[in-house]
Amino acid sequence: MLKGKSLNRLLNALVFLLSVMAVMLGQGVRNAVANTLPCGESINSVQCTVSIPGNNSSSATPISGYSGIGGSGGSSASGSGQTTSSPVQCVSVPLNNPAPTGAGPGQWEAQSCQAGSGGSAGLGGVNVVWVPSTPAAPPPPPPPSPSAVAQQAASELTLPNPDPQLNPQPFGLVNFPEWLWVSPSIWVPLTTSATACNVSGCVTASATATPLFTTWNTGDGQSLTCQGPGTVYNLSMAASGQSTYCSHTYLVSSLGEPSPDGNPNDAAFPITATITWSVTWSASGAASGAGTLADMTSTGTTSLKVMQAESVIG
Repeated sequence: MLKGKSLNRLLNALVFLLSVMAVMLGQGVRNAVANTLPCGESINSVQCTVSIPGNNSSSATPISGYSGIGGSGGSSASGSGQTTSSPVQCVSVPLNNPAPTGAGPGQWEAQSCQAGSGGSAGLGGVNVVWVPSTPAAPPPPPPPSPSAVAQQAASELTLPNPDPQLNPQPFGLVNFPEWLWVSPSIWVPLTTSATACNVSGCVTASATATPLFTTWNTGDGQSLTCQGPGTVYNLSMAASGQSTYCSHTYLVSSLGEPSPDGNPNDAAFPITATITWSVTWSASGAASGAGTLADMTSTGTTSLKVMQAESVIG
């Protein structure tokens, strides 16, 4: 005949087996659990508790939130009245019950746990719970676009405006070459950089503007392009000992043109000098790259009164 502790083990094992069988019945799990264990039902779960017997006392312990095989928790009362920890093994069974009203993606699960070790088994409880689906974490955004960061760097470039220089000055002569140049000191590359960051890292880009050529609008309906700043005219040297690749010869006087000071006798041709700069970039960091951006320009203006040579001689 079974007595005492052996009888308790047998009863506990039998109750656990009946509970798991009830879980496997799907739609009938609530009634099965209710007929086997004292349960309280809510809108989306059934919470069940059982007593875990000890030698001298027992306690009602709700088991919830377990899924899969394994886990931890559970307790049993020892003969001395002290509570000791024991492993908990749980099983989780998916059910096909309809989703509760207003619930998002997920499924019903029946969760049953057995507490005990060393051959001393006790049924911890059975839960029927709605388990929401865990949405996949969105992928991180790409790092900042290298070309966009380069564009930002280029927007911060401050290009110098040229100060057009001429000779002869303060007036030119018809049919006499006029030297044109801008200061060689501005004919150098200029570089700026910018950095942008997001959760995927930082990108630093440098943009470099390099002067290519100067376009001159001479005010008489003509224009020319000089591949460089032009040649500075040296007043201390004879004209015959100097040459330039950037000059313009006026064929008519500036008489009748607008006057810078409002005096008709000071009528002059408006002149503009525009430097075109190429822009290249390179980037490194969480993303890298290199390339070119749209050309940039900087412009300076002046004016020149042009007279007939005979007028000057006369």
